[in-house]
Amino acid sequence: MSTDSSILTTGGSGTYIRDTTHGTATISAANHVNQNDGPATVGEGVEGSAFCESLHSRLVQWVGNGTTVRGIAGGFAPCAALLVRDDGSAPLPEIITDTMPAGTSAPLSTAANNTGRVSLSTTGLTLDDATWNALGVSYAALLLRSSDAAVAEPAPVASGKYVELSGSSSSIQFGENAVLDVGGGPFSLEWYGRRMTFGACIPLWMRGNGTISGTKAANAGEYSWGLFVYPPVDPYSHGWVGDVFRVVHTNYLAGPLVTGEVNTNWYSWNTGVIAPLNEDMHLILTHDGSGFWRLYLDGVCIKQREMDMTNVQWGERSNAGVGAHDAIIGARLTAADVLADSRQMRVYLNRIYNRELSAEEVRRRYARAVLGQSVPDAAPLEEWAYTDGSGTTLSATNNSANNATIAGGTWGDR
Repeated sequence: MSTDSSILTTGGSGTYIRDTTHGTATISAANHVNQNDGPATVGEGVEGSAFCESLHSRLVQWVGNGTTVRGIAGGFAPCAALLVRDDGSAPLPEIITDTMPAGTSAPLSTAANNTGRVSLSTTGLTLDDATWNALGVSYAALLLRSSDAAVAEPAPVASGKYVELSGSSSSIQFGENAVLDVGGGPFSLEWYGRRMTFGACIPLWMRGNGTISGTKAANAGEYSWGLFVYPPVDPYSHGWVGDVFRVVHTNYLAGPLVTGEVNTNWYSWNTGVIAPLNEDMHLILTHDGSGFWRLYLDGVCIKQREMDMTNVQWGERSNAGVGAHDAIIGARLTAADVLADSRQMRVYLNRIYNRELSAEEVRRRYARAVLGQSVPDAAPLEEWAYTDGSGTTLSATNNSANNATIAGGTWGDR
C-alpha cells in the first residue's frame, strides 16, 4: 500500500516548533504562540490536528446517532482508515487496514486489537457497534486508498458569467446588509473566482464591524470577518514567504495596529498556504462558532486551526459614518471612506451560510459549483450567482434586498 496523504499532529496549546535543522526540532512552551509570531519564533503555533486530503485520501466527519450499525460514506473503497473522537475522550484513536482480519481495528496507544467496532467497506466505513457512534458525539476519520492505480481528476466546467475588478478603484459593495451579520455564531463563507494581482493585500471578501480604527469597538454585537490574501512584504506577515491566505474574525479588521497595543489573542491568522495566482480557486471557510476554523480549497481541507479571535477590542469601520459595517469584495473602505487595496480579480460566485458546513457538504459544493455535477446542495443564507451579465447590480438569489453594487467592474463570459 502506498499513499500520498499526510497527518499533522500537535504538542498542544502553547507548544510550537521554534528552530529546525535536518532531522531535529526544538520545542518551546512560550505563551501566546500563534501564526502572527515574528520570524524569531518561526511563525506558526499549531493546535488540534489537521488531515491533509488528496486524490487518495478523504476526511469524513459525522455526529453519532447511537445506532449499532451505520455506514459512513467516503466516496471510495479505502485500504486504511484512522478514526478519532473530536474531543479527545475515549475511545482512543484507532487504525484499520485491509491487511488486518475483517472487523479488527488497532488502538494507537495499546498493543491489543479490538474486534467488532468498525470495518472497511466499498464506499467508506461501516460502524459495527456504537463505540464510534455514541449519540451526539463528533467523530472524524481519514480514509486512505492505494495510489498504485492512477486516479483521474475531474475537469472543471467553465460556464456562466463573472465580474472582473480592474484593480483601480473597483469593488463589489454589499452595504449594511443584515444577512451578512453572522460572525457571532457558526458560519461559512464561499468564494469562487481567481486573483490576478501578486505581492499585495487582496481582500477577497470582508465585512467591517462598524467602528473607527484606534477606538474601542462600539458595537459589541457586530463581528468583523474576512478572507484575504496577504503578501510576504506585508508588515504583519512576519516572515511568511509567498502570498498566503489570511483569515479574520474579530472586532479588528485590516487597519494600523494601535501604538503600544499588546494583544494576548491576535485579530487574524496567516494560514501559511500560498494562494493560487491566475487560476480559478473555490474557497470555503467554516467556523463552528467557538473558535475552530477550517479552510477548504477546491473541496479539500488545506488548513484547520483552533483560535478564538473575538477577544480583541480594536476596530475599524469599512464605510463612511460611525456605525457602518459594510461588506465588500476586492477592496477595503478606510475610515475616510476611500477605497484601498483595490486589486484585480474575477469573481464567479459568493455564498454565505449561518452554520458550519461539514467536509462532505464542502465537497458537494465544489462538485456542483466547479465540476457541474448534480449532487445534493447545501442551502445558503444568501447567494450571489453572477447571472446578471450587465449593469452595476449584482443580484442576490434569495432576496433582492440583499443585492450588491458593482463599482468599476466589468462583466464577462467564462
